[in-house]
Amino acid sequence: MSADVITDDTVKWLDTVNEPFFGWSHYMDVHHPCFPPKKYRAQFDVEDVSQTDVSEWYSKLLTNPESLSETEIDLLRRLYDAAVVYTDFQIGRIIRKLHDLGIYENTLIVFTSDHGELFGEYNKFGKPERMYDELLQIPLIITNGPDYLPEYKNELVSLLDLPPLFHNSLGLSVPSEYEGTQFGKDDPRDYITAEHEVNGKVVVGARSKNWLYEVDEIRDDTRLFDLRKPRPKQVSFDENSETNRIQEAVMSRLADLDVETRDLENEVEGDVQNRLEDLGYL
Repeated sequence: MSADVITDDTVKWLDTVNEPFFGWSHYMDVHHPCFPPKKYRAQFDVEDVSQTDVSEWYSKLLTNPESLSETEIDLLRRLYDAAVVYTDFQIGRIIRKLHDLGIYENTLIVFTSDHGELFGEYNKFGKPERMYDELLQIPLIITNGPDYLPEYKNELVSLLDLPPLFHNSLGLSVPSEYEGTQFGKDDPRDYITAEHEVNGKVVVGARSKNWLYEVDEIRDDTRLFDLRKPRPKQVSFDENSETNRIQEAVMSRLADLDVETRDLENEVEGDVQNRLEDLGYL
């Protein structure tokens, strides 16, 4: 479903709800194959690209990127940018609706994403099983949140920290099962962790402000990157309190994981399976 359909549904729904309410508008447009309306493609000089072209190029991008020309990769990047602008406009429609209803000031608004995209950085494309900042450093914009949030503007934050934020914003106790940091109550994070599983094997990474450490079961490798350079540089292990801490975090996470490869094809069918395959999840 395109962003305008999601926004139309959200705006109509907002006319029917009574406070308090929780709404989640989930957009897929900034996800390949990106093909926003022609008006937005025209802003980036890609209005004449066909949807068939985009699908073919993206398939090559994931399976054989060497077969794509620099021009084709640039066109895909511009389509991605056009999709960002299109989705941004649709989110703006929701913001305007909240203003029109007179409830904007009393509504906690959180805008975020799940991952970024590579367009040749590190000679990789899409979302490979790695923990690069281009994949992990996602948008997180919070409006009408608690007064202490600006203190965390330059701190490391995980999406795990959002559920506690929702509870605290409503004056509710935070369930002990939540793993996230509580803004304003807990110290800022020393690191964030992330992971990617493929066929029962995982890559687990921990990123502090200065270092990134990965244990890669897929490639049977471990990697340490120094993030203090203009570009991340892979280095030999540097024994210090910060690197020791993120190494321990990765090993602890690996010990907790019980990754089992599931036969998803037996759990989903029809249109759902087709859509998951299109997104690369099956």
